[in-house]
Formats: sequence, structure tokens, C-alpha cells
Amino acid sequence: MPDSGGTPASRGFADASSAIDIAEGILMERHDVTSRDALEILRRHATGRQLPVSEIARWLIKTRHLL
Repeated sequence: MPDSGGTPASRGFADASSAIDIAEGILMERHDVTSRDALEILRRHATGRQLPVSEIARWLIKTRHLL
């Protein structure tokens, strides 16, 4: 029977995507911005720190610090 959890790479992508979605929601609520604007905030911070957007998203979820 195949593993229904997918490959480690696909699970990693799903985890990253989930973290980004959650972080977008946090930013949307706190800053009263659209999903697109929230993603741009995440991208801007990721670029400035030379980190993947998913890492910035995980940091935001963990610390709840505002960007």
C-alpha cells in the first residue's frame, strides 16, 4: 500500500505553503491588508534577510512579532 503522506519533498512543500498561508493571515489581520499585500511583506523581509519566504513565515508564526 502506498504512503498517503507523499514524498518528503512534497510534504516539505505543503508545510512551507501552509506556513506562508498562516503568516499571510496573521499579517492580513494585524495590518488590515490584502493577501497579496501580506505576501509582498513576507517577500520583502525574506529578500532583505536572504532567507526563504517560508522561513520568515515560520518565524512570524512562532514569535508573533509584527513585520
